[in-house]
Amino acid sequence: GGGWNTCPETVGIGDANHDGRPDLFAYCSDATYFYAGTGDWRAPFADRDITGLLPAYPPPTAVS
Repeated sequence: GGGWNTCPETVGIGDANHDGRPDLFAYCSDATYFYAGTGDWRAPFADRDITGLLPAYPPPTAVS
């Protein structure tokens, strides 16, 4: 699908919500999102949910 260009990092994290399907975290410019796996090859991920689990990924030029 389109729109992933706003997410510089995506991480396949395994089964984070313990439903037996692999899930995805996406670190985007505005927030960090969680995508639950659906098990359906036609729509592999459910709608995104904002998560506070991990902060948004800082840009590579950020100074901490």
